[in-house]
Amino acid sequence: MNIVSASGTKQKLFSAGVQAQTQTAQHFVSDQHAGILGVYLHPGALAMLFSVAAHESTDQNLALSTLLGQTGRDLDEAIFLASSNTERIRLVTTFLQNRLRHITEDELDLLLFVQTISST
Repeated sequence: MNIVSASGTKQKLFSAGVQAQTQTAQHFVSDQHAGILGVYLHPGALAMLFSVAAHESTDQNLALSTLLGQTGRDLDEAIFLASSNTERIRLVTTFLQNRLRHITEDELDLLLFVQTISST
């Protein structure tokens, strides 16, 4: 699968990863039967979950294996081999919940603040 920028530039896309915030619209293009499972995260969540600053990852497509090493490769494989989208969603949800268990109290306060602003 490729991701195509507004200017027409093509870039090969990872099988599992994070597409950070973008400054322009992008299209996902495949010449094969493919599916995409996406999870929306606030830009600040990248720093808390993956130790990647939002401003440093703008317009970046980051493979899970690049972000997380073997843990990312294992998650990528589990998502690929899952028998259904329900199972894929469960895998991603469990992974994110486990990552959130390691955030600091200050980071949790920030998350709650962002959630409050987003819901108003």
